[in-house]
Amino acid sequence: MTSLNPEVIPDEAIGDLSLHSVNMGSMRDYGTFRVSLGKVSPGTAYLAVQAKSSSVTRIDAVVIKKVQVVEYGQIVQETWNETVNVDLSQVFDRYQGITVQIYDADAPYSADDFGVTEIADREMMTLTLAYVPGHRYSFSVYYLDKAGKAVFLDLPGEVYGEGSETTGFAHYKSPFLTFALPDTSITIAATD
Repeated sequence: MTSLNPEVIPDEAIGDLSLHSVNMGSMRDYGTFRVSLGKVSPGTAYLAVQAKSSSVTRIDAVVIKKVQVVEYGQIVQETWNETVNVDLSQVFDRYQGITVQIYDADAPYSADDFGVTEIADREMMTLTLAYVPGHRYSFSVYYLDKAGKAVFLDLPGEVYGEGSETTGFAHYKSPFLTFALPDTSITIAATD
């Protein structure tokens, strides 16, 4: 992995490169890395990952990712207003303190603005989400048992909203929510 703009992100700022293997062979399906924020400067950088061929594949490739480095607190992101309807009718009377949480796994400032968390006060909850296109949002419904441990309620494996049964502008595939257009909605039912 190489930075094409070392004045913004120098190579020595990139570390902890880890590649994931689908099986025990040499094929890698994704990887992760860390960037030391104390070594970067504001600006635009391009990070290049060279994918080398193996005995199975004879294709050499370079994947390039654009990265914008800004001062803390200055990120401006497009957001869409989205609606998530949560049907708790099968579990509402059975558990106390049911909590519905939508968590932005890609929030730039982590806990500063991570999504929506609400304690259920009725069987049908409607949550409005400021959705950032391209971010991964996890969705969960849980209550706390007597020991204070979270017990997660069952959710369907896959649901489409506002569209046909197999396509839609909103999609939940456990555990992630995705929206394709602004101002759309999806309904997800929790069970036991």
